[in-house]
Amino acid sequence: MCHVELALRGTYSSSVAVSQAKSAALRAVELDPQMIDSHSCLGCAQALDWDWAGAEKSFRRALSLGAHVGTSRQYALVLTAMRRFDEASHHLEMVQRIDPFSFRLKIARAKFLYLTRRYEEGVRQVSEPLIYGPFPLKHASTLHL
Repeated sequence: MCHVELALRGTYSSSVAVSQAKSAALRAVELDPQMIDSHSCLGCAQALDWDWAGAEKSFRRALSLGAHVGTSRQYALVLTAMRRFDEASHHLEMVQRIDPFSFRLKIARAKFLYLTRRYEEGVRQVSEPLIYGPFPLKHASTLHL
């Protein structure tokens, strides 16, 4: 997953980071095909490579192995990028039920609202403090709003 994060943050060539992420994820799937994170990481790398069908297949495989907050959150953002807003909203709601205090969910929800052009709702989402504290400043730059 670290190569995916590096690609998203632009620390070095995105194509190199995505290629490394895909290679690492494929190797992880080969080593343990039952590990949810391996399939999820592969789905993220495939989405960054614009392989939407492959990404969806990887995320669906990951979720078939069990409920996972991170996978559902990431899949929701991929579905949002594919303009499948109802499905994305469903996955975000599921994450909300499992982990209602997650600041990562708050970030994902804000991105979802921004990409669905629900700007005022997105601003309210980011502005509201979490039950366990305010929005972490170190993550403010990940919103790109």
